[in-house]
Amino acid sequence: MHVHLFRFLERFRDPDIATAVDLLEKLKEQRVGADYLLQEEVSMLAVQEAIEQAEYLLNELLPPPEPA
Repeated sequence: MHVHLFRFLERFRDPDIATAVDLLEKLKEQRVGADYLLQEEVSMLAVQEAIEQAEYLLNELLPPPEPA
């Protein structure tokens, strides 16, 4: 399902959306690793970077629409 969403978003050919798709794909890979590769450690730096990327994604690239 994620792949379909990413491909749909890529159709817009907007640089911010392309950056958002790249970040979403990267964050998904990190989440899968953290959830399923339990033998691997996740550094605090990696956690902080993922949080910063998610905040950038939500606040800068894909901010919520203004109320009508």
